Amino acid sequence: MKKIIMLLCAAFLLMGCTKSPKAVEYQVAKNYFFVNNSPRSMSLKMTTELEFGKYFGMAAFMGKDGQPTEIDFKKQFVIAKVLPETDTLTHITPLSLTEEGKTLRLKCKITRGKKQSYTMQPFVLLIVDRKYIDKEVTE
Repeated sequence: MKKIIMLLCAAFLLMGCTKSPKAVEYQVAKNYFFVNNSPRSMSLKMTTELEFGKYFGMAAFMGKDGQPTEIDFKKQFVIAKVLPETDTLTHITPLSLTEEGKTLRLKCKITRGKKQSYTMQPFVLLIVDRKYIDKEVTE
């Protein structure tokens, strides 16, 4: 009986030592476009407005919610998931961003639809608090 109790205590102790991933809050940026002469497929962590401007431009339009999402690079940075150009309707939906030690792990769902008569550059932009800036971003 003592051995069973000691074994259970050891198991609970080990379970308590393993860190589970911690969810990281983010905001999805809207109304931006990918600059055509940029690399075609990548995951990027952009920490300055100048760096961000090399890859993305503002795509404002008239009406409600037509302005690009504001990004304050003094308090935030951006994680981008960019796919290659395609003629298939493609959406990238972020599922989670978690902190795992020295890493931020991004999980996304990619949904493909019908063929189109034009090509598109699918991407998603996540705005993240700067307190996570030293973390490596992985998928």
